[in-house]
Amino acid sequence: MATIIELQHPRDWKLFHRVAHRVYKNYPQWIAPLEKDIERIFNPSKNRLLDTGEAIIYILVDDHNQPAGRLAAFVDHKKNETQHYSIGGIGFFECTENQEHADALLQKAEDYLASKGVQAIDAIVNFGERDKFWGILARGYDLPPLFQENYHPPYYIKFFENRGYLRHEQVLTLSGKMSEVPYPVFEKIGGRVCQTNNLHIEDFSFPKMDIFARDFAEVYNDAFASKAHFKPAEVSMVKKMMTNAKAILEPKLITMVYREGRPIGFAALFPDINPILKFAKGKLNWWTIPIFMLKKRFAVMDARGVAAGVVREYQSKGILAALVYHMYPNNKHRDSFKLATVRGNNRNAMSAYARLGAVPEKEHLTLRKPLDPAVKIEIPDFYEW
Repeated sequence: MATIIELQHPRDWKLFHRVAHRVYKNYPQWIAPLEKDIERIFNPSKNRLLDTGEAIIYILVDDHNQPAGRLAAFVDHKKNETQHYSIGGIGFFECTENQEHADALLQKAEDYLASKGVQAIDAIVNFGERDKFWGILARGYDLPPLFQENYHPPYYIKFFENRGYLRHEQVLTLSGKMSEVPYPVFEKIGGRVCQTNNLHIEDFSFPKMDIFARDFAEVYNDAFASKAHFKPAEVSMVKKMMTNAKAILEPKLITMVYREGRPIGFAALFPDINPILKFAKGKLNWWTIPIFMLKKRFAVMDARGVAAGVVREYQSKGILAALVYHMYPNNKHRDSFKLATVRGNNRNAMSAYARLGAVPEKEHLTLRKPLDPAVKIEIPDFYEW
C-alpha cells in the first residue's frame, strides 16, 4: 500500500529527486533541473517568501517501497492580503502514471492548503518567481526544456482536470531563428529612434552592477506596475540574481537604454545552458562543474529571454526596436533565440515578438481549483496557434 511522507530532513531530498528520474526514464527529451535550484526555494535563508508564507513537501512511496510521486504545497499569506480571495499553490509535482497515486498526493496538498485558509489553488506553479518552474506542459512534448523550464508527460493535465482544476493561464515559449530576424527593418527604425531621442544604449558589466541593478529595478517597477501579479523588483534582489548567474551570464545579452541619463528600457537574456547540463543529471559538484565549464567554453548557446521592459512613458515609441538594433550584431552568431514565460493574453508582447520572427513552440498552462464554492474562476482568452 502506498504511503505519503513529509520531507523533514535533508536526507529526504534524495528520495524527492529520485521520483523525477523514475518518471522520466523513458522520456529522452527531459533534462533534469539542478537539484540545488529546487532545494533553495524551500530554504528559509534563501527564499524570503517563507518569512510570511509557509510550505510543505510530500513524497509518495509505492507498495514496492519505491518513490512514485511528490509535490510541494505553499501559501504566501502576505500576498493574499492584496488578493480578492486567498490563493495557494502546488508545484514540483511529479508522479508515475497512476491516478490513485496522483489523487492521494493532491488530496493531501488540498487538505493542507484548506487548513491554511486557502480558497483556491494554482498548479503547477513555483513558490517564487513566475519566470521559472511555471505551468504544466500542454504542447511541445517533443522538445527539451529550457533552463528552469518545466517538462512533463502528457498525462499530467488529466490528473488535475479529473479533480476539478480549470485552465486559468496560458504561458508560451516562443522561438526564432537569428538568421530570419528582419534586421534591416530594425536597423532603420531603431537607428532613427536612437537618433531622434538621443538614446544611449549600454551593455551590462560587472564593475557597474550596482548601477545596473538600480536602473533595472527602476524600469521594471514602472513598466509592470499595472500587471495583475506585479511584485516590485528590489535592487538587492537584482544584484543577488546577477551574482548567482555570474558563471553563465554573457554581458552582451543584457542591455539598458538611457535617455538623457534616465533608464527607460532594458532587455535581459541568458544563454540556455540546459543542453550542456544534461550530462550532470541535476547535480553540479566537484566533478561535474569542471566538465560543465569546459562544455560552456566551447558551446554556442541559444539566447533565452528572461525579461524586457520599457517605462510606460516610452512604450510604443520604438524602444524595443532600438534594443534589437543594438543587440543583434553582437549575437547574430547564435542559431536561435527563445522567449519563455510569455503570457498568451499579452497581445502587445506577442505582436512585438512576432515582428522578430518568433513563433510559439511550447505551451504551459496553470490550472486553478476553487475550494470555496463562492470563488468563481474566470476562463481567459487564450492565444490560438
